[in-house]
Amino acid sequence: MLKLERELASKQKLQLEIEQLRGQLKVMECMGGENDKAVKKKMEEMEEELKEKVDCKEIIDEEDEELNKLRKEWGEEVYMAVVTALKELNDMGAIQKKAL
Repeated sequence: MLKLERELASKQKLQLEIEQLRGQLKVMECMGGENDKAVKKKMEEMEEELKEKVDCKEIIDEEDEELNKLRKEWGEEVYMAVVTALKELNDMGAIQKKAL
């Protein structure tokens, strides 16, 4: 039961982060920040972060026992490093989505 609750919380957290980034980007666009170079750079960084989070949500199986065990034992930072590595491997075509 706790495992399911953690998985649900993790999925909800990721979805919330995605929606918050989308909202922040909309606000920046509405404020006309594209003209300011610093704001434009920040928007590009946020768009990249948004893309990574959406990709992560699509690629990584949140129910994978090994990944959940890794997260529990080593924490969120190590988990995210592994997720990033898996995503990069996937981008290079070294592994298939179903293997994740």
